[in-house]
Amino acid sequence: MEKFIRKHGMIGKGDVVIAGVSGGADSVCLLFVLCALQETLGFRVKACHVNHGLRGAEADEDEEYVRRLCRELEVPCRFFHENVELIAAKRKQSPEEAGRMVRREAFLAMCREDGGTKIATAHHRDDNAETVLLNMARGTGLKGLGGIRPAAGRWIRPLLALTGEQTREYLKERGIAWREDATNSGDDYTRNRIRHNVLPVLEEQVNRGAAAHLDELSRQAQEIWDYLERGVDLAWEKCVTAAAFPGKAEELVIDKERFGQEMPAGQTQLLRRCLARVRGDEKDIGSEHVTGVAGLFWQ
Repeated sequence: MEKFIRKHGMIGKGDVVIAGVSGGADSVCLLFVLCALQETLGFRVKACHVNHGLRGAEADEDEEYVRRLCRELEVPCRFFHENVELIAAKRKQSPEEAGRMVRREAFLAMCREDGGTKIATAHHRDDNAETVLLNMARGTGLKGLGGIRPAAGRWIRPLLALTGEQTREYLKERGIAWREDATNSGDDYTRNRIRHNVLPVLEEQVNRGAAAHLDELSRQAQEIWDYLERGVDLAWEKCVTAAAFPGKAEELVIDKERFGQEMPAGQTQLLRRCLARVRGDEKDIGSEHVTGVAGLFWQ
């Protein structure tokens, strides 16, 4: 794990790493791995636990387990309590999406208030394979094909080099217990359906190494995406002029002749970036929006 962390520049000397710890096997493995490397890499670990208020006494027992574990490891830990069901209704999100956003907000709050410089989550290789399949089904394009990055800004995933089975073996070999979340065994959540019904079929009936190949595909897609983004940076400088007027939104002017000299992939991503710049974010910008703007150049 140390080699993987160093390879991706995840943690530096003096960092304060906020680790998301639910009490499940993956997050407990993450906590122990980070604790084992603290002295070697010269950083400190703090834990963050979010009680979603969805599983009653079982969730409270998870919280107590994390509290006890952090006390034994002498790791500072903060506990957040949220009513995810109510939050999901207010935000018009699924409980799955709301839970993910609540965890993210808690990690960022702890980073901001407790001196955190990095946020570590317990995603592993199988999670990445599931994410790639989910993104493909949702039509998120090349960027989505990149799945989960080992490091992105302050967010790090030290366990991405391991499978879920390996995280459990790590704990079993050391006699470390963990908590099981009953919701993980059901198919109520989209990711669970992929985990239980899609990926196993691929591995059993198509290729035993399907998850590993999907993970490798995501790494290649990440490299291609980064290369493409650099090209779009250059195309922006060549083709786009930003104009601001008092009392009006920013306007972007794209030079038609220079735009036409770009490769199709570069044109597509340049238009997507322009739309995101004008709109304020990239969320919900689909291929139909990009295609509609592209058509204006050939009228």
